[in-house]
Amino acid sequence: YISGGILEFFSNLQIRLIHGTNFKNNFVLILKQIFILFVLLLQLFPFPLRGKGKSRDPLLLFCSTKKNEASRNPNINTQPLDSLKRRGPDRKSRKSGKNHGNWKHGKSTTRECEELDAWRQAIYAKYSYKCFVTSESSEPLVCHHLNGWDWCKEGRYNPDNGVLLKKTLHEKFHNIYGRGENTIEQFEKFCFENFGTEKFPWRDCNHEPNLSLEYYKEKTKTLKEQKELELRELIKKRNHQLISAKAFTNKSIIVIKCLIHQQEHTTTVTNYRKSKTGMKCCGKQIQSEKTTYYNKLRSKKNLVD
Repeated sequence: YISGGILEFFSNLQIRLIHGTNFKNNFVLILKQIFILFVLLLQLFPFPLRGKGKSRDPLLLFCSTKKNEASRNPNINTQPLDSLKRRGPDRKSRKSGKNHGNWKHGKSTTRECEELDAWRQAIYAKYSYKCFVTSESSEPLVCHHLNGWDWCKEGRYNPDNGVLLKKTLHEKFHNIYGRGENTIEQFEKFCFENFGTEKFPWRDCNHEPNLSLEYYKEKTKTLKEQKELELRELIKKRNHQLISAKAFTNKSIIVIKCLIHQQEHTTTVTNYRKSKTGMKCCGKQIQSEKTTYYNKLRSKKNLVD
């Protein structure tokens, strides 16, 4: 069958090339015959599949691979989506919620809340925005819990249970002592062995008193309100209208409508502040006005010349 098909292909091709008056009319038919020849040759000489000794059916090359993968490989899992949410050789179900290792308190994945923001502000003010160990402020700083977040629930938002460190030192400490169940003694040992520090402010009784957490809560609220007012004034100045916004932080998404062009645009707070116009339609308008202005200047110069 295959040899007969090949002979018929060459005979038809020779007839069309010799007796064909118009080559363009016969070009599509010749391509079809070349494709049939290609399939026939694949039947004769099958090539391996990914070097594992398996042969690929040439007729399945031009079909959807996902549907035919199960017919060629019986080991592929064809179960529904609920059963596919498993991993490992024993196909155990994925951990979620309180059973997950990164579970904290259930409020959010990043432990963001008003109390934690106020606690961070208190730690920054307490150590004057400098690292406790190196007294440097050039690198990024991180607030560290002396007694771990997981086991010391009463000290989660206590300013006395925090210290300001460089990000590199913070990672170095947790790489040595792990995360979750850390203690003050571990941190003191880490500072003494690596930097030789012997004095710690939480040991002394005469250290400066800290401001209450409520003060920093009010301070963070006033800062957020001030940022919100500045953003609303900027929106009014640009002849825009705020349609929806869940929050007014840097990464929060806002939807804004242009009152001039009657178009809506979704962006973040930082992108809206950094952009010159705030929206694409306004930027295109300014660009078109500039081009018309410079075109007029060019036309005047050409007339003078």
